[in-house]
Amino acid sequence: MPTGRRLDCGLRCALPVILLAAGLLTGCAGLRGGYVPVGIGEVVVLKPQTVPAGRARTFYQAGGSVARVDVYEPYCELEINTVADHPQTIAPGRFRVVRGGTALLSDPDARLPIFGPFVDVGCGDEIYYEVDYRLSSAAQPGVRQLRCRQAFPACGPGAFRYPSKEVVQDTLGEAFFIE
Repeated sequence: MPTGRRLDCGLRCALPVILLAAGLLTGCAGLRGGYVPVGIGEVVVLKPQTVPAGRARTFYQAGGSVARVDVYEPYCELEINTVADHPQTIAPGRFRVVRGGTALLSDPDARLPIFGPFVDVGCGDEIYYEVDYRLSSAAQPGVRQLRCRQAFPACGPGAFRYPSKEVVQDTLGEAFFIE
C-alpha cells in the first residue's frame, strides 16, 4: 500500500500559490464592495461636459478635456450609460460616489490586469494604477463612473501609487470639484 510523501518545501512551494491567488483576486477586484479609494465622496461637475457623438466617455488630462490621452501621464475618463449619434451633455451637478475600486493593469485599453495567464509584463513595460468611482445622481442617472489612471515603469524607480485625490483634481481641472 503506497504511503503519501509529505512535500516539505515551506514558503518555496507556497509562494506561487499565494501569487496566483493574489493575481486572480486583483484581476477580479473591479468595482466590487464598498471601498472608495483615496477618500473621494462626491464629484461635482461645475460646467457642462460634452461626450462626443459615437462615444460613451470623455477624457481629461492636464486640467481639461482632450480628444486623445498620453497614457504615460495621469488621465481620467468620465463615462455615461449610452452611446448616441450626436454629442451628449452632462449638466453641472453633484454625483455621489457609491462604490469604488482599484486595479493594476498592463494594458489600459483592454483593461488587462498585470496578473493572469495571458499577461507578460517585463521591465520595459508600464503598469497602470487605476481607480474607479461609480457615480450616482437622481438628476442624471445616466452618468455612470469616473475612472482615473497613472502609469509607472514596471521595474523603474519611483513612488508607485494609485492616483491621489489631488492628482484626480489636477487631471480634471477647474470644471470639476472633488470632495
